Amino acid sequence: MEPDYSKYSITKLDSTLRTIDKDAFPERTETLQTVLATRQSDAGNAAAANTQTYHANEQFFRCPACEKKNRCFFESG
Repeated sequence: MEPDYSKYSITKLDSTLRTIDKDAFPERTETLQTVLATRQSDAGNAAAANTQTYHANEQFFRCPACEKKNRCFFESG
């Protein structure tokens, strides 16, 4: 039975990759490498996305004509 690496944390994936017998389990090693690289990339992208600051009253919408993401600032009155 194959392990379900989708439930592993990045730390657990890294630890498992360092300790797995790569000769005995080459397919699992490749799967681990792929899952770990994807997770690290996703985590990096999420961290980069959170660096923007927005005002509490900003709202986002997509322009129906061009599908560009826009943001508007609404003053509360």
